[in-house]
Amino acid sequence: MSEAFFEIVEFVLESEKFFFIWGTTDEGKDFFENYYSRLVAFRDEKKAFDFLRSKGINAKKCKTVYDFDALDYSNCDDFLSKWNIIDDLSKSILLDFVGNDDSFSTLYSKFVYGANFSALNKSKKFYTPSFDADELKQIEAIKSDMLRILKIALSKANFDTYFDFSMVRKKKSSDALTLINLFFLLVAPFVLLSVDTFGFALLFLLSLVFLISYIAGIIVSKGWHKVLNVLFLLLGIALCFFSFLFFVLSLIS
Repeated sequence: MSEAFFEIVEFVLESEKFFFIWGTTDEGKDFFENYYSRLVAFRDEKKAFDFLRSKGINAKKCKTVYDFDALDYSNCDDFLSKWNIIDDLSKSILLDFVGNDDSFSTLYSKFVYGANFSALNKSKKFYTPSFDADELKQIEAIKSDMLRILKIALSKANFDTYFDFSMVRKKKSSDALTLINLFFLLVAPFVLLSVDTFGFALLFLLSLVFLISYIAGIIVSKGWHKVLNVLFLLLGIALCFFSFLFFVLSLIS
């Protein structure tokens, strides 16, 4: 199983600071922490760390700041970093980003070489790219789409929340089990009074199966749901006993 590395990153937009949780897997898949394509966002770094600690996750301290009030394409390294991070963001929240279009690949390459990464720039000569009129239009399209995606992400984000959406699924499972268990216990006594020998045997087997369901209900539930499922378990044991007793009595008679 792959493990993820997490870092808290800071975004600046319209002079406001926002903190997001960025992650990358061993396979090189980059993503932002989100629930159902809604970004997990914080207004201060401490809350972001508290959120990660509540989930048992260690994260690197925030060292990277992406200032989207300063989209200066003359700084190739900075502009490329913002291009890449918005690419990660758009994929995390399932939005299309114009920068992923093949028609922008040449422009993207210019920014890569313009960043003068030592791994790529073997000649050690500083390269400053020049952009024609069409490329300048593409740059404006990239800048506009970066801001569009970021604003959409912020408008739908879960801010300063410790709420784990996996608990919603767990609660729904708990509710479903409680209702199923209750239904069986309400119906079973009527069946017990109206079936023959085969019916008693079937009811006994079903009761055994539902004992597992009662135990599962206790495990996944909390509060009064747990108490209710404990009561169901006790009634289920009684139902098992009486259905088996009636089954034996029907055989004897």
